[in-house]
Amino acid sequence: MDGFVNVNGLDMRVRTAGQGPRRVIFVHALGADADLWEDVAQRMPAGIGSVRYDLRGHGETAVTPAPYTLRQLSGDLLALMDALDITRATICGISIGGLIAQQAALDAPDRVESLILCNTALRIGSAEGWQARMDAVASRGLADMADEITARWYAPSFPAHAPERAADLRRRLAGMSAVGYIGACAALRDGDLRNDSPAIISPTLVVSGSADIAAPSVQGRELAAAIPHAKFAEVAGAGHLPCIEDPAALAALIESFLMETNVV
Repeated sequence: MDGFVNVNGLDMRVRTAGQGPRRVIFVHALGADADLWEDVAQRMPAGIGSVRYDLRGHGETAVTPAPYTLRQLSGDLLALMDALDITRATICGISIGGLIAQQAALDAPDRVESLILCNTALRIGSAEGWQARMDAVASRGLADMADEITARWYAPSFPAHAPERAADLRRRLAGMSAVGYIGACAALRDGDLRNDSPAIISPTLVVSGSADIAAPSVQGRELAAAIPHAKFAEVAGAGHLPCIEDPAALAALIESFLMETNVV
């Protein structure tokens, strides 16, 4: 399926693939869309269905006025599960997607079979930093800021090794709604799960890229230490987006975790 589903009153672009009783729902990063996870989703083992979707204000999903909150974005995810008749699933989120996944596990623990938290943290950045980013986007626009934003997404060698992929991601960021981007930045500005995520009960895999400067691996280790039943893994040489920098390595970590937690 590649189409639209009405979720909380907005048209949400959704892509599903694979068959089986188990599902992995992939949640993308700020300024990207569902296609960020394509290379990993294609590597999911037999018997695992995948769901990818564009966040509120991103990709082809409808834009609503800013600001957004983590609880609102978690509510979108849970409502999408309802719309697709998914009772329980593994949630795999990267960056802001990892915070949304944590929030969903807190909001509806009975619906989150397990968690995969990539290149994320209990809190990403600072309130002041995100407010400065929001103000800059409002005044300059995403097209003008695309180079400096995407420079934080990868290990330094990635754009030279995959120039077409890097250019495509830059194009998507530059062309997205500034309102949607600012709305999600507000969720990051206000999103602090340091006092909440230790209550997560779902089996959890935390993955960091060794070259990530946006959510450094030290923060990933702190996240894994804070959540009961969590383990940590690292993708060597990857920056903030191992799902595109080394999708085979990330998919292998995910498959191993799913097998260990009896999801496969």
